[in-house]
Amino acid sequence: MKKNEEQGRSLFGISLTDRPRWHQFLICSSGFFFGYLVNGICEEYVYNRLHFSYGWYFTFIQGFVYLFLIYLQGFTSKQMVNPWKTYVKLSAVLMGSHGLTKGSLAFLNYPAQIMFKSTKVLPVMIMGAFIPGLRRKYPLHEYISAILLVVGLILFTLADAQTSPNFSVIGVAMISGALVMDSFLGNLQEAIFTMNPETTQMEMLFCSTIVGLPFLIPPMLFTGELFKAWTSCAQKNEEQGRSLFGISLTDRPRWHQFLICSSGFFFGYLVNGICEEYVYNRLHFSYGWYFTFIQGFVYLFLIYLQGFTSKQMVNPWKTYVKLSAVLMGSHGLTKGSLAFLNYPAQIMFKSTKVLPVMIMGAFIPGLRRKYPLHEYISAILLVVGLILFTLADAQTSPNFSVIGVAMISGALVMDSFLGNLQEAIFTMNPETTQMEMLFCSTIVGLPFLIPPMLFTGELFKAWTSCAQHPYVYGVLVFEAMATFIGQVSVLSLIALFGAATTAMITTARKAVTLLLSYLIFTKPLTEQHGSGLLLIAMGITLKMLPENKPISTKRVLTTSHSSTSEKYSGDEELGENEEKRPLV
Repeated sequence: MKKNEEQGRSLFGISLTDRPRWHQFLICSSGFFFGYLVNGICEEYVYNRLHFSYGWYFTFIQGFVYLFLIYLQGFTSKQMVNPWKTYVKLSAVLMGSHGLTKGSLAFLNYPAQIMFKSTKVLPVMIMGAFIPGLRRKYPLHEYISAILLVVGLILFTLADAQTSPNFSVIGVAMISGALVMDSFLGNLQEAIFTMNPETTQMEMLFCSTIVGLPFLIPPMLFTGELFKAWTSCAQKNEEQGRSLFGISLTDRPRWHQFLICSSGFFFGYLVNGICEEYVYNRLHFSYGWYFTFIQGFVYLFLIYLQGFTSKQMVNPWKTYVKLSAVLMGSHGLTKGSLAFLNYPAQIMFKSTKVLPVMIMGAFIPGLRRKYPLHEYISAILLVVGLILFTLADAQTSPNFSVIGVAMISGALVMDSFLGNLQEAIFTMNPETTQMEMLFCSTIVGLPFLIPPMLFTGELFKAWTSCAQHPYVYGVLVFEAMATFIGQVSVLSLIALFGAATTAMITTARKAVTLLLSYLIFTKPLTEQHGSGLLLIAMGITLKMLPENKPISTKRVLTTSHSSTSEKYSGDEELGENEEKRPLV
């Protein structure tokens, strides 16, 4: 119960009560903007790009997702302070608003819908004067501001009607109906909070979803949307190789391709970094092997959704035994090291793996890689920069120990094998696909995680701890999904722009992740930190400069000729094997 009582003073584990007001505002508004910007992009894509106009059905599916997330937050019906009947009218209005809003995107383009929804302040203000228990009255200047919004909407929609064909009277009628329901919705919610201040946000969301879901069934059956949506969503996308999660890349300008792919990559791995920092250093859950085991099943589920099956394999299972052992060992040691290192220090360690990868490449059969002198110098600069950074970090952060260094060093050794073994598989069989590599290495690798979990007793400890805090599973699933997006985005960057540009992007991601860790979790940065980062930047720059020459961009996502593989292998090894290798 203590966890739930403190929920109002924190946001996803980030405490708000002990921060300045502008910190609180920045954190809350950032979460709001992030959530609804992603929501807007997804809705625009699903409705206007895929032409899936199933607003009621999608709202129905999302309702169950909400219930699952609420369960992970630890809320149950026993914590309710209002009777169920309180939420009947509210739920009908809520689901009607959601369904009409989503369905209107089949007739309006997304910017037009956004402008419509932005004006709901006016009907909300008007309706507030008639809701029992509220009887709100607002000053004149607030009505004027609302009217200005409406005038802006009129100007926008008139211009939009001339430039966009996806605009109709039906769409206007649907979004207007959603606005009317929104005018009731906000005031009804405020009335419930006013009459019973003990009502929590989680209760409001839980009860309105539970009561509201049945209201969606009649319109789905009456319009036949339930069966149409089920059939359409069951169909698989056959153009996956030329797109990124359904977004076509081949018919876009180069800067569009770069922006889409790099955005997906940054999103995936920034979320991954923040989630790991939160779970290991904030919750103090140091169960690297167990978390890797759980995330492996998430990867398999996501691969299944991509339509890959074992029938599409071109290599025998035995090819992936050694690779999988190294992969799972690297993942487990990397995650486990966060119990002894803070996340920025771990990131800097992992950034230096270019040196052991280069050295090991000279000994792997079928590769025998040799690199020019300047690339070894750049790798050494990375290592020196790392030493400066970690020495400074040991002075300012107590979460730094010899055990952590040993674990991350072991992960680096395994990474040096991992990248070269994966490249050898692709070189010997160019028909190997990214999805096969990820699928087989996960399937074969999962059993390798069981012995260390049993030997250390981590399996039972982690099971008990996570059972007491089930929301941790939600964080793990979210992290795995984000990382999957990042990996596929990296693969698209490699295919379209080559390894040199991709390495630059992955390095930028590490810098941003590092900066976010220090800003969000409030850690001090010293001059020695800056010196280490400067040397690392010099090493990366030295590595990048010779690569600024024309390269072939006609590389296929799933296959590559052996000659092309030879040409780019050096770049790929020196790039970001952690993100690339399970994908290529």
